[in-house]
Amino acid sequence: MNKNLFIKALNRNETKDFFLGNGNYFSRNRESHNHDYVLFITGWVKEYIDISPKENLGTFFSALTDLIDDIDCQKNSLTAVLSILLGISISIRKQHYQMSDINPEIAHKFLIALKKHFLTCEFSQEEKEKIKLYSDRIRENKCDKIADAISVSYTHLTLPTKRIV
Repeated sequence: MNKNLFIKALNRNETKDFFLGNGNYFSRNRESHNHDYVLFITGWVKEYIDISPKENLGTFFSALTDLIDDIDCQKNSLTAVLSILLGISISIRKQHYQMSDINPEIAHKFLIALKKHFLTCEFSQEEKEKIKLYSDRIRENKCDKIADAISVSYTHLTLPTKRIV
């Protein structure tokens, strides 16, 4: 029996629960006490990808694309998606894999789904600022395509201006 939680989720058709930290897939972050999305991506998913990089990278991104296509626009979902994307960018920064390693068709579908999600959801000013912070972090990790896809949600963001006295 495999101990990798992502493989278990794939075998049980529970990848949405895995990504969102539902049920047996919940792992408490010591600092925030929320689900530790980043650890799941840099841990379980990385171990899964390492088994057969080309094939498993495609499977992971296809499952993630399905989640993004299916997920709602609620605040909890936003935190989950942004944290997962941050985990991917950390994996890329650590050179576990690169976006160019993904099958181009799968990568394209993923980026289109991401952009569509962030274009169609209506975000509050506070949520837009959160997305911008994550986008900046993701961009720092050399993941410009992912950062560009989510930045469509705050392009009309009005940041507070300083008054000159």
